[in-house]
Amino acid sequence: MDEEYLLGLLLEIVKQSGVWLLEERGQVAPYGISIVGEHGEPASFFPEEHHPGAPFAELLALAVAELRARASEQPPFGVALVTALSDGPERAFGAQIETPSSSLRAVFQYRRMVDSWMIDEPKFDRELLVPEGVCWPSRSPE
Repeated sequence: MDEEYLLGLLLEIVKQSGVWLLEERGQVAPYGISIVGEHGEPASFFPEEHHPGAPFAELLALAVAELRARASEQPPFGVALVTALSDGPERAFGAQIETPSSSLRAVFQYRRMVDSWMIDEPKFDRELLVPEGVCWPSRSPE
């Protein structure tokens, strides 16, 4: 699967699922997405559904563990680990996006509008949520 296409696909899935979580739950609790299968289908895992009320740190660890378990069963084309970020008054969620050849963090700032959520285009950096990598050792995109 083409690396640029895969990164774009994961970014769009992260953004759309972030909007859905904000609309449904008012927050972005940790979750994971993998792109798997012959045709690159997305598969998601929302630990909060199985562990309601669990602290964010526990939900993040569960999401990482599930992504790793799924990767050992069926190697993914790429994965995204997503969670809320707090940095002062700014509201954002971040995604660690990994492929076999790259890893990066995308930060999506958001704000509540009258009847919807406004999600900004992502900003990218190398401050990974899981520095050692979720499914592959961390590396910068080529």
